[in-house]
Amino acid sequence: MADLHWDWLTGTLFPLTSVTCAVNVSAATISVGECKAMKKTGLLLVLLLASVSLAQMPRPTVYLEPQQGFETYLAAAITKKGVPVDVVTDQSRATYVLKSAPVEVKSESTGGKIARCMFAYCAGIEDKGNVSVQLIDASSTKMLWAYSVNKQKGGSKNQQSMAEAVAKHFKEFIEKNK
Repeated sequence: MADLHWDWLTGTLFPLTSVTCAVNVSAATISVGECKAMKKTGLLLVLLLASVSLAQMPRPTVYLEPQQGFETYLAAAITKKGVPVDVVTDQSRATYVLKSAPVEVKSESTGGKIARCMFAYCAGIEDKGNVSVQLIDASSTKMLWAYSVNKQKGGSKNQQSMAEAVAKHFKEFIEKNK
């Protein structure tokens, strides 16, 4: 099958031969091999420029408002889950501000746990925790996204688990709204 060329000026499709080529240099014709090499070089140049321009697109920045140490868990979870944002420590340089409500951890007493195990069942006697977050546009103070998570795990695992759940859903929001 012969190579075809679309002439943008005339709007016609014609076979590419040694006398016609997509690139006309000073009204001189070039061979089919030279024409193909020029096309490949041009395509590579376009792809290179496109990748450079995409690589230079800045990622959004997020400031994690301090909340009794939970912001440290959030920063670690954002990194672990690969959320496409950069965490900054200066709120004036942030695109977004992630505010969290105080983390609430409800612990059942040892006596309560024993009583539940003796007279009912032992499932679900771990500590319970919940937290809510809001993503605020730093320039307009408009709330863009909110999420609340409830976790039932024991001890300090609550905060890590809740932060990872927040980061997972934060990533989905950022990728959806690029």
